[in-house]
Order: sequence, then structure tokens, then C-alpha cells
Amino acid sequence: MTKRTVFMVVWDVDVHKGGINSVMFRRTHMFNNERYRSHIVTFDDKQYGYAEVEKQLHDDGRLDSEASIINVYDYYRKKMTRDKNVSDEDREHYEQLHKREEKGYKIQDDEQATLYFLNGQFVKHKKWDTNGQLASIDYYYSNTRVIAYTEEYHPEGYLIRKSTYHPKNGGLNQILHYTPDGHCYLARWFNSGTGKQQRIVLFGTDKKEVVSFENNTEFHAYFLEELARAEDTKPYFICDGPGSATKLQKMSPSLAHRIYAIHTTVYEEPFTQGSELKDNHKRLFANKEAHVPVVVLTEHQKADLEADFGDNFDYHVISHAMNVRQNVVEKKPFVASIVSRLAPEKRIHLAIRAFKLVVREEPDAILNIYGTGDEEPELRKLVRKLKLTNHVFFKGYTTNADDVFAESQFTIITSLYEGQSLVALEAYANKTAVVAFDINYLVEEMYDNPKLASIVPDGDKEALSDAMIELFKDPARAKAMGEAGHELVKNHYHFVDQYKKWDALFSELAAK
Repeated sequence: MTKRTVFMVVWDVDVHKGGINSVMFRRTHMFNNERYRSHIVTFDDKQYGYAEVEKQLHDDGRLDSEASIINVYDYYRKKMTRDKNVSDEDREHYEQLHKREEKGYKIQDDEQATLYFLNGQFVKHKKWDTNGQLASIDYYYSNTRVIAYTEEYHPEGYLIRKSTYHPKNGGLNQILHYTPDGHCYLARWFNSGTGKQQRIVLFGTDKKEVVSFENNTEFHAYFLEELARAEDTKPYFICDGPGSATKLQKMSPSLAHRIYAIHTTVYEEPFTQGSELKDNHKRLFANKEAHVPVVVLTEHQKADLEADFGDNFDYHVISHAMNVRQNVVEKKPFVASIVSRLAPEKRIHLAIRAFKLVVREEPDAILNIYGTGDEEPELRKLVRKLKLTNHVFFKGYTTNADDVFAESQFTIITSLYEGQSLVALEAYANKTAVVAFDINYLVEEMYDNPKLASIVPDGDKEALSDAMIELFKDPARAKAMGEAGHELVKNHYHFVDQYKKWDALFSELAAK
């Protein structure tokens, strides 16, 4: 049997990102079998590409061993490389640049940066990565502090990217991308005043082979179609990032089956049916094609979207897929957890304020917060202000979330909105209770079921603290809730059940 390829499309992935990334990583294990193969497609411009990210995800088992990350820049850099070996001339040039001290220059040096002065003028700035390798050089316009151009280097010793800047406003003019053998395979022009990208030109290895694009959407759609044409059978493209919807919409329907997956609420505040659409979902629902397949995570969200946009789309409910924990892990007394991005919409500050009330009743209570994000400095300040430094601990990003959940008496969810709570299902898969605010699209079975979860009025930190205190005081109840959640996941959210739904959708599209 010829395998069909499933491409999952998103802006970027990284080793320290959860959420949608985690869902896609899990799917690679689900889809790579005797019927399908799967890969993740990305569009971001990482300086050194995705090789190390992919290796780390393979090494820790999050990404299936047969799955790869196909990035647009990595793809064309590899395709346009004529000689994989860096030339002796380029390598020697890099070694010269790599020297910190240069004849004729005065330098100001520290571990990761070196400033160069010539006859009293500041002329260039070298930056070094954490391994001591030359990462980039900024060159400055004469007698100014405005960067003229920046050269970025790969650790293997070749120029990977060159950016030029406007002499008056310092705005970005152009980015040139290079292969290891020195070929400029891509040029991107920008309006230096607005920062908006204006034009993209792709250069083949043949001097006459040039393709021009007006914007990223055209360029990325061209790339996606190239991936599709390389397949023996019509592939599936799942749009996991809402910003990529227009790129898939530009693809020829004859080349690929296109599926749009929704991972969160599509609505602005108050995040209920009938509310205004979020900007990044408007492009998806502006699609005028008939019978567009849209995958949502809950029946509740499907009903809401059918009420608002029912005519043009075929909705399919396919939830997050979980593997359930079989071995028993002993719970740590008086320990609760939060596993989340530290972002405003996650409202971690409300959990911290509620925990201040908890420790008055339970002075041994501990809250471990796992995750990273822009809110971390403010949240740390709040912990110090509330004198909770002996009770609330920031643990950073974890790749062992299963163990975190398994050891906790319960986990806490304080999000403003969800598409379906991945955290709740992960907690249940590890026999852990959940305390959450009452918002849309958590996990459908949680609502009005005190045997599964403690759901309290949205935003009510006193009610949140009461729910936590009750579970700390009654660990047998917390254990029973975790056991009930475990049965729920095993019977309704297991990998096998969700794979059958994906397989049915793929087969339906192929039959059409």
C-alpha cells in the first residue's frame, strides 16, 4: 500500500513550546503507520535552521522518529545547494572573522560581544553564541550608530544571512539568504519605514531561474504546492496555525486535501457564540469554498460554529488524543501544579492570589508553576509581594509534564478561554484532579460533574481557593476525581479512538 503523507502546517515549533506544538508532536506518533506518514511544516526564519530542534525532539521522544520538520528556508537552502562542502576560501574567511583581535582596531571585549573602533570611530560589533562561536557581525555607517548591514554565520563556517538597513531611519531594507556554498537563494525586500515585506525573489541554481512573489502568502503557498507535487498520492495538509489559513486557501485543490484545525476559541471577549471573531480566524471563515473541512475539539464548539458559520463548512469533532498512565505514582501531600504558558490570557496571577488564601488554611501547601513566558517577571514580583516565596515556586519549562501531573494532588486551570483543555486531559491521563474556572470548551464531561472536577465561577479567586482547600483537606476525594478522569480519558480520548476519527476524515476526503 502506498502511504499518504500528512503535512501539519504551523508558523513555528520549538523544544520549549507546548500547546499546539504538543498536539502536533503527538499526532506524528498517531499518523506514522502502515497507512500514513507525517511531517510538520514551518515558516519561521531560525538563524541555524531546524536541525538541532528536530534532533532534540527526536531524542526526547516527543517527535516520532520517522517524522521531520520541513521549514521553508531549510528546504530551499538544501534544494539550492550545489556543493554541500563549505569552500576552503569561505572557511578561511570565517576563521579570520572569528578572531576577536584584529590588526588596527581597538576593541571592547566581553564573553558574548566585541566592539571595534578605528581611529576613534565605532565601526563594527561582533556577537558570539553560548558556545563561543561567531554568530553575527554588525557593520555601521561612518560616523553614526546606525547599522549598515548585518552578516550572520553558521557554526560550520559560512555566511547564512545578510540584512541591510536604511541610513536615515535604520529600518530594514533587505534580507539575503545563502547556501553553504555561497549561493544567494532568496532575497526579501522590506519598506524601511513600515517594516512591511514588499517583495520576495527565489533564485535557482540556474542563473536564469528566478521566481518572484509579492508577499509571504504567495511564497509560502508556492512552497506548499511544491511539497504536494513531490508526493506520489494526493497528500493532506492540516492547517494548525490560523495565520496560515490563507496560504492553504491559495493552494490548488487538485494538489492537496486541505483541513483547517481549530485549537482555541475563535471568539473575542466574552468568548461566547455570537461574539466577534478573532482577527487570526477571520481569514479562515472568509473562505468561500464549499464544504471546507474544519476540525474542532468539542461538540459544544461545533454547535456554536454551526450556528454562526454553518453553511460553508463541514465540521468534524476530533479531540486531543492521550495515552493513559498505567503505573502508579505516589502523590506528594499538599502539592498542586500549574502547567501553562506564563501569558496574560492564562491569568496565573489569580491562582497565585487564591493560593495566598489557601496557605492561611493549609500552611504546608505548595504550588509548583511549570512554564515560561513574558508574564514571569511580574508573577515573581507578585509572589514576593504576597510573601509566598516558601509556597509558590517557578520551575521553568518541563518536558516531563506527565510526572508533574502524576505527583500533584491536583492541577489548576485559570485561562480566559480554551478550545479544549489539553492540560485537563493530560492531568486525567495521569490520575490527577482538576480545579478550573467555568469557561467555555474545557472538557465537555467536566461540566456539572463534581466527580470529575471542581469548576468554580469564572474569575472568583475566593471560590478557587475554597476548591483547593477542600481537595487538600480531602485527598481521598482528589484521588477519586483523578481516577474518574483517568477512566474518561481511557474510554473517550485515547489515541486509538481519535486516530479512527482522523482516518475516517482522510478516507472521506480521498473518496471525494
